[in-house]
Amino acid sequence: AKPEEIERAVKIALDSGYRHIDAAYNYKNEDSIGKAIKEWIEGGGKREELFITTK
Repeated sequence: AKPEEIERAVKIALDSGYRHIDAAYNYKNEDSIGKAIKEWIEGGGKREELFITTK
């Protein structure tokens, strides 16, 4: 998927209540996921609510 599609999907997931985010270096999705999480936290989300894994 394109980076902006990944970022949008993660934002929608977080806004919908998902709290486990799985990233992977080989999928090249870590940057997009990080941007989405950063925006979510800046919007009032709490980092301690998230369970983030990456490989």
